[in-house]
Amino acid sequence: MSEGQRGIYDRFRGRLMWPIRDVTGEVIGFGARRLHEDDQGPKYLNTPETPLYKKNQVLYGIDLAKGAIRSERTTVVVEGYTDVMACHLAGITNAVATCGTAFGEEHVKVVRRLMGDMGTSTMKVGATGAKVIFTFDGDEAGQNAALKSFQAWTSSFSRRRSWPLTRTARTPVTCVWRAATPRCRRSWSIGSRCSSS
Repeated sequence: MSEGQRGIYDRFRGRLMWPIRDVTGEVIGFGARRLHEDDQGPKYLNTPETPLYKKNQVLYGIDLAKGAIRSERTTVVVEGYTDVMACHLAGITNAVATCGTAFGEEHVKVVRRLMGDMGTSTMKVGATGAKVIFTFDGDEAGQNAALKSFQAWTSSFSRRRSWPLTRTARTPVTCVWRAATPRCRRSWSIGSRCSSS
């Protein structure tokens, strides 16, 4: 709920909503995407910051990805909520996204802790086999997000690689969709999980 000139109103009215959970699975906020093109608000909208929901510390999908992140010692950071959903449906279960902010120092702490990369202050992700893979959209916003992630936290990563997306594959979701089997694509369209076979 938010307060406007005419009183209290539903902040997420006319939007598709999903819960944002912390690493333990507790709901701490909500994300929402506008459904109608005539909606003048932002395309995506999050819960305002609260004592529980601090976007510089939250990774969307971390509650579902933590097991794969621990076992694979790899975190895939994508740009948005729907990218996380598509990755998990396609079997990339270590995918997470920030909630409307750049991947920062607090996010680094979360993934390092899950990957067991908590050695001395000089130990860096990548030095012991732990990896963080950034995959952002190929548009200007995605390129800016990638640059911020690399420039701001270069000291946290020992090795960095990036692959620009082609013009025909504009988002990670597009790449995942193209790589999925026809059987998997059919199951997505009816809302069930697909198997790797």
